[in-house]
Amino acid sequence: MKKFKTCIVCVILLVFVFILTACDGVPCVHEWEDENCTVSSICKLCGDEKNSTSHDYNIVVTEPTCNDGGYTTYTCKNCSDTYKDNYTDKKGHTLVNWVCSDCGADQRIWKKTFYVDEFKNPTDEAYITTKYYCVGTFSNSATTNSKLNAYFLIDSNSVAIALLEYGSLRVKAYSYTSYNIIMQTDNGAKTNLKGEMYKQDDRVYITDSYESIVINALKTSKSVSFYLTDNVSVSSSYLFTVETGNFADIYDTLFDVAV
Repeated sequence: MKKFKTCIVCVILLVFVFILTACDGVPCVHEWEDENCTVSSICKLCGDEKNSTSHDYNIVVTEPTCNDGGYTTYTCKNCSDTYKDNYTDKKGHTLVNWVCSDCGADQRIWKKTFYVDEFKNPTDEAYITTKYYCVGTFSNSATTNSKLNAYFLIDSNSVAIALLEYGSLRVKAYSYTSYNIIMQTDNGAKTNLKGEMYKQDDRVYITDSYESIVINALKTSKSVSFYLTDNVSVSSSYLFTVETGNFADIYDTLFDVAV
């Protein structure tokens, strides 16, 4: 019995010693003061020092897209250091029938639509217009360089421009009004044109003798700007630019006319 008690005491002592030894030997979970690969760091808990090392970067390459350039990102696996380099230009769109074959972006600026009758039903008379407003500015005796929205209505008989002051108020004629128009193509060439808005109408018609000049400019330039002034309230002026994009394709397809 005495030997048994002695054995128990020995076991307890051994366990106690083991626990003390194990606790004393538990490694510190370091919390570094300045964890950076390029400088030495001191542990906040135990005071151990970690020598500086070189960065070990994870490298991620971002390929260029149609709209954004590419680059390479370097992020250190051991610290927060990161940087980018090897910048490359964006690819730009690869257009097939004005739709990008890489990203699917639709670059068709002009569209075909139809006039409507008194019941708002489409007729069989087609015209060409822009998918979005041409944004510009207008000025008169009450305002300067305020927002202007404009769009074209081009059919087999006429070239017309609708003007919306402040982006939504349609310009209308209370009496016949003539317009002086300066057209400028993307190469800087300027041409003087004439236009007219008939009584109670809401669009400026390019005078017949100038229609072919406007059509040709829209077919051959990348962008065309227009500056209009009316001969009634000479203080009113309208300025906007239209991108030509797919105009030539849709015009020739719709009207089968070479201007």
